Amino acid sequence: MISNSIKQAKLDNFRSLHKLIIWTILRYFQLKNVNKYSEVYFTSKYIIEKFNLPDEITIKNQPSKQTLIIANKFNLKLFLSYLFKLKQVRILDENYFLTSAASSNFRLYYHDFLSEEERHYFKKISITNLNKIKSKLFTVKNSQILVLGTGPSFREGKNYAIENNLNLITCNSSIYDNEIWEMMNPILCFADPVFHFGNSSEAKKFKNEVISKFKTKKFFIVCPINAMPILINIWGLDKNFIVGLNYEKHNMSEVLINEKLSVKRSSNVLTEFMLPIASVLSKQILLAGFDGRTTKEENFWQYSKETHQPLDEHKIEHPSFFSDRNIQAYYKEHLRTLKSQLVKLERNGYVFKNLTFSNIDFLNDRCSDDTNS
Repeated sequence: MISNSIKQAKLDNFRSLHKLIIWTILRYFQLKNVNKYSEVYFTSKYIIEKFNLPDEITIKNQPSKQTLIIANKFNLKLFLSYLFKLKQVRILDENYFLTSAASSNFRLYYHDFLSEEERHYFKKISITNLNKIKSKLFTVKNSQILVLGTGPSFREGKNYAIENNLNLITCNSSIYDNEIWEMMNPILCFADPVFHFGNSSEAKKFKNEVISKFKTKKFFIVCPINAMPILINIWGLDKNFIVGLNYEKHNMSEVLINEKLSVKRSSNVLTEFMLPIASVLSKQILLAGFDGRTTKEENFWQYSKETHQPLDEHKIEHPSFFSDRNIQAYYKEHLRTLKSQLVKLERNGYVFKNLTFSNIDFLNDRCSDDTNS
C-alpha cells in the first residue's frame, strides 16, 4: 500500500531509501492497526500540544505491550531497539522524511485511539451527512455545481458562482474569503496534514478561521475519515456537518467514489475529495480557479490574493515535507490523475466546463463560452 506522497519523494541517496522503507513499514502498521491504545510513550522530550491525543490518554515513562511508542526524535539505533515492537511505533519526527511526522500525527486519533466499532460509527455519520447534502442543496436533479480552486482566477470563479447562485464546492484557503461564506453556503474540502492539521502558525490560523466561520454559519465539510475525530473532539465542530471519505485498497472502479464513500489516494484535494463529491451530486460540473503551474513556478502553484497562504511557517515546523518532495513529480502525477478522472466521468455522461484560464491545457480544452481568456 504505497502512498502517492512516497511516489513523489526525492530518492537521490541510500539514506533516503532506507528512511522510505522504514516509514512504509510503520505506516502500514498504523493503517492496519486493530488495537485501541490508551497510553503512549515518547522517546524524547515533547510538547504535548503538538500531538493529536485524546484527553483520556495516559503518558507513560516506560512502554509496555499496550503502549503506543511515539518516536518524536528518530534514528536507526532507536528503530533497532524497538525492532520487536514495531507495530507499536509511530514516527512523529518532523525532520525524518517527507510527510512521515505530519501524516502519522494526523492519523493518530482515528487509527490508534479508536476501536474498529468507533471507526465504523464515523463512516455511518458520513453516509448520513452526504445524503443531507443531496436533499438540502440539490433539490433540482442534475443542477450545475461549481468546483472552485484557490488559484489566481479564484475571484473570477467566485463572482460567477455568486451571480448565478450556484451550488459550490471549494477548498483549503478559500475559507479566508469572507464574501462566499457570507453570501453562499459552500461545501469546504480540506485534508492536508501539514497545511490544515499541522503545528505551524499558518495551520493554526486555518483551524481558527474554520471554527470561527462555522460558528457564524454552519456549512458542510468534506475531509479524510481520519480527520473526523479531530474536527469533532478537538476543533469542536458539529458532527452532523462532516463527511469523511475513506480509502480502500485497489478502489479501481470507473466511478471516483463508491457507496462506502471510499476513494483512491491521490494527495491532491481536487482529485481526492472535490471531484469525487461533485460526481455524486451532479453530472453538470463547472470548474474555476485551477490555474496550474507556470513554467517558472518553484513551489506547488500560485494562489489568489484572497486565498494566499505563506509557506515559510509551514517549512519551519515541517521541513522534510518540502525538502524531501519532488514537486515536479508531484505535479506530473496530479495532472495524470486529473485527466484520467475527467475522461472516465465524461464517458459516463458527465459534462465539464472550465470557466477560467488555466496553464493546464486539457482544462482549457473544456472551456465554456463564459470563459474570459
